[in-house]
Amino acid sequence: STAAAVLAHKAFAGYALGSAMVASQMKESRIYILCFVFGFCSIIGVFLGMICTNFSSTGTGSNTLTGVIQAMVAGTFLYVSIVEIGMKEIMMHRESNSLKERMSKETMEFGKLFAFLLGYIAMSSLAIWV
Repeated sequence: STAAAVLAHKAFAGYALGSAMVASQMKESRIYILCFVFGFCSIIGVFLGMICTNFSSTGTGSNTLTGVIQAMVAGTFLYVSIVEIGMKEIMMHRESNSLKERMSKETMEFGKLFAFLLGYIAMSSLAIWV
């Protein structure tokens, strides 16, 4: 169900957010404020989803609303995956010492970029049939 999906996602996102806040050693009052905002955004998101569902079920502009929301979600996923995660992973070097001896830094970065682009192309191709 939708409620189970939201709860499961929020549990893992909350754990990741909480561990990042603890690691940053920010003030306890700021942690409480950010936790409140995180929880409150879930409530707002559920209510907006309910409003959009009711709006789209009336038939007036339902395709436009669905398209706009899907475009926003797709853009957000692309931004986070490419800018926030992808580029940091390409620039980070966590390989073992034996691999570092065999490959230069530039070769490892190129290999990671190639694998990233190959995965992106594969998932985009898969999206055609799904």
